[in-house]
Amino acid sequence: MAGFKEIHNSKCYEKENYNIKDIRFACIARKNIEDKPDSYYAKQLKEQAFIIGKST
Repeated sequence: MAGFKEIHNSKCYEKENYNIKDIRFACIARKNIEDKPDSYYAKQLKEQAFIIGKST
């Protein structure tokens, strides 16, 4: 998943398996032709201090 800018959270775990909703991350991402692979996807969830997928 390199270079994805448009990322939408999926709440599929909330209905399917409520027990894993805080330990798994599901998303739907779309990559435009103009997007460059400068990093992996970067997504911050709610009040979490870390960014998922951020590469340096």
